[in-house]
Formats: sequence, C-alpha cells, structure tokens
Amino acid sequence: MPVEERRHYNNLLLLCADHGRDVDDRQTGAAAFPVEALQRIKREHSQRIAELVDQVVRSTTIHPRTVADVLDTSRRLPIASQTAAALIDYLNGGEEEVDADFADQVRRELESCRALLTDLSKVGRTSLAALIELWDSTRDVLPDGTKLVGEDPYRRHPMLQVHQSRVWNRALSQSGLSDALAELEDRGLLESPDPEEEHPAERFYMILSPWSTEWTTWRRLCGYLEGAHGLNLASWVKDPDFSLFDAPSPGRTVPRW
Repeated sequence: MPVEERRHYNNLLLLCADHGRDVDDRQTGAAAFPVEALQRIKREHSQRIAELVDQVVRSTTIHPRTVADVLDTSRRLPIASQTAAALIDYLNGGEEEVDADFADQVRRELESCRALLTDLSKVGRTSLAALIELWDSTRDVLPDGTKLVGEDPYRRHPMLQVHQSRVWNRALSQSGLSDALAELEDRGLLESPDPEEEHPAERFYMILSPWSTEWTTWRRLCGYLEGAHGLNLASWVKDPDFSLFDAPSPGRTVPRW
C-alpha cells in the first residue's frame, strides 16, 4: 500500500494499546482481525457516534448569552422580624420594664440591618460570613495572645477584628477577595488595616456593626443567637432569618448577659 494511502483517514483506526498490539501481531493479527472485520468495526462505531452527536444537537437549544447568564438578579429577602421581643428582652438585661423607645429603636435597627444584608451580593454576604467565622475561632483571645477567662467576649467591643494575615493566608483568589472586601467596605461593614501601620501585629480587619447604637452589635447578636437558638452567627449571616429574634427555640430561654 502506498504511503499516502496508508495514512489516509479511510485507513485510520484508533485503538487502545492492548487491542493495537492484538491487531498488529505478526503471527495472529491478520487471522483474528481480517481487513473486512476492521472496516466493519470502524463503520459501526462511526455510525453509533454520529447518532449520539445528532441526538445531542437536536436536544440542545443554543442561544446567545445574556446578562441573566452571568449576573445574579434574584432578590434575596431575609425573613423579617415581627416583634423582636426575645432580642429586646436579651438586650434589656432581663429587666422587667422595657422602655418603648428602646424597643422601637431595636426594631428599626434590625430592619435597617435586614435591608443592608439583602442588598449585598451573594459573594459579599458569604465573605462577611467567612470573616465572622475567622473571628469566631479567636474571639476569646486578645490581640496580644492573652486568652480571656471568665469574661463575656461579646461585651468587649462593638466591632469584630481579624488579623490581616489570617485573611490573606486563606485567600483562594486574591483578586476575588479584594473585590469582595471592597464591597463590604463600600457598605460600611468592614474597615481595612491602616496601610501606614508600621507594626504587623496591629494590622486588623475590623468587621463593623451595621447598627448605630452601642448596645446592638454583632457580638450581642452572636451571644443571643447561640444562647436562644444554638446558632452560629456566621451561619446566620449566610441566610439571615430575623424572625429568630421574636422568640427562642423550643426548650431554650433567652440568655442573660
């Protein structure tokens, strides 16, 4: 067979290594795999693949990509609080008398927080939850490494802080992380470390409270959610259900701080 004819597509048959050796075996190949058998194998295989490709083409609707293909336009509407009675009781420190103005302020703050979290992108909200989770792993440790003993860590500061190195050492995508952190900063939920800070030990990301009042903070919500519902704050931020502030879970009582 001339070289050009031998390497033509009509004479091409792709085989695995094992069957390639069987077909090319000088002693048994020609008898076990005559030319007619090889041509039939190739013809039947090609026909079967052509039918499968045709089915895929006929069953697939091809359309140009639109904004909806690349942009999440769904509305995420966290469940609203109706009374916030349990949270108000918790923040009131267990006092029997609850000031009406105080209670109204708590409800307004919660609704403002709900609107803020609703408007965050999915990436922004999951990034906020991830930062809170990093804080949660060291919330009872002071910046100098001192471990708090016998002190409520929720009352120390209205902001949560995470060391810069703990954030960037875990970055799967530095550009993606920068965009996510920028969104949180734009929304007033994050304060980046001071670039002029000379001491690396003092470079912290501060997770800011979305409330304007000192007594309603991420730390207070963390204490309430854990005590009244056994729920981690980071998990709640991913899918915030504000109705949890109306009453504790069955079998639980509102904690005191």
